[in-house]
Amino acid sequence: MPTLIDHLAEEEQELLPIVSVTLTQREWDALGKHGMSAIPITRRLVFLGHITEETDDAERQRFMQVIPAPARLAYKLIGHRQFTRETTNIRS
Repeated sequence: MPTLIDHLAEEEQELLPIVSVTLTQREWDALGKHGMSAIPITRRLVFLGHITEETDDAERQRFMQVIPAPARLAYKLIGHRQFTRETTNIRS
């Protein structure tokens, strides 16, 4: 897990500043849509847990505000439990 955390921190420090001056908002949005299309629909709620796992409360709230309401509800009712079960199994 430390290797992944180091990798993600490096992406935030090194890659995102370059992206912010290189890609337009439209290109960034298209990249996000392309990435989401690669995730099977049955895995998206679990991925939402992975995406928000290392965020603080303020970051998580901002992120969840852009998620459609039905997906937020599904995550609250189903996805968080799936995420917790999966990560518990992986990490034990």
